[in-house]
Amino acid sequence: MPVGGWLRAVAVVALVLAAAVVPGRARAAAAGCDHVVGPFHQAKAQIWQADGRLFVPRGITVSGLEHPNWADYVARDDDQIRAAAAAWCANVVRLQVGQWNLNNSPGFVRAMRAEVGYAERLRLAVVINDQAEWDPTSDPMPTDASKTFWRTVAPMYARDPLVIFDAFNEPTLGSWACWHDGGAACPRPGFTGMQALAALIRRHAPNLIWVDGPSVATTLTRTGGTARTVQLGAATLAGVQSWPITGVQPRAYSIHHPGGPHTEANWTAKFGYLAAQRIAPVVVGETTQWAAARAECWSDAPSRYPAYLDYLAWLHIGATAWSLDPGVLVGTRPTQPTGFGVRSQWKCVNAVDPADNHSAGKKIKAWYERLSRR
Repeated sequence: MPVGGWLRAVAVVALVLAAAVVPGRARAAAAGCDHVVGPFHQAKAQIWQADGRLFVPRGITVSGLEHPNWADYVARDDDQIRAAAAAWCANVVRLQVGQWNLNNSPGFVRAMRAEVGYAERLRLAVVINDQAEWDPTSDPMPTDASKTFWRTVAPMYARDPLVIFDAFNEPTLGSWACWHDGGAACPRPGFTGMQALAALIRRHAPNLIWVDGPSVATTLTRTGGTARTVQLGAATLAGVQSWPITGVQPRAYSIHHPGGPHTEANWTAKFGYLAAQRIAPVVVGETTQWAAARAECWSDAPSRYPAYLDYLAWLHIGATAWSLDPGVLVGTRPTQPTGFGVRSQWKCVNAVDPADNHSAGKKIKAWYERLSRR
């Protein structure tokens, strides 16, 4: 075992033994979890709170406002926000906000502001995520509609130190050049690059910005560095080695479900190197594991997902979990997470009964409680 892995294992054992010595420790920790103090600033390739503490998000993604019938989800969203604060030791909720809804649906802005306000009253920071998957065009990259979204939202919360802007959910189209620059670098016209979108947000507000990586936010392999580095003599975009988002600090890169094998070496290559080498701040914008026929389900989740959480903790990388919808990380109630159950029975198939032990919910909840005590 590598030295770093051995030290992490010792730390994890110590935490488990400490929790075992004091009955009810996890329940007490959940009741007394710490809260975020904004505004945020960036220094030493990390994000810091106003009181000098490192900002390590412990979050829940709440998705009701992304749906075309968003009004039907408002009560459920409130239940999940309340559960995040009361039961999950969260310090953040990430609201997935449909850009089509905000740009075209009367009354939607009022509903969004109500959810943000409710979360803040519960002492949670709020991430507003621009979500385009439910748009009629289902755009895979930012467009003019995304710019309209942020021209509305960014000034609205420019004076709110607890609001974070997640620029665009899971960009998917084309190459690193398309992701960064948009325009002619993309295989078809009409798309804005993440650099330009982040710069637009920064012109309107000083808030912390999260920037999802390309390929559905599964990699950050070429964001390192302080400026684009081009091979000697390279005359085309293919010669570009690095695509950082510059000039918009405070800014963190966001990974969702890293592609490739479930190993430390792969996680380091996909995103961890940014934090380990103090190149840039990193957050896991979405994380999840539940028994479902979905690409993000790991067949080896009962053994490798806890190792993944330990890896994130070692690098001080926080996360927001998806989600407290019935049958995902919880059974029928958002306050009661499910677990992996019998490891030999874990399969990436759709569960019949949402109350079955079939998720990493208990692991994530315990991880959040542990992060809060650090």
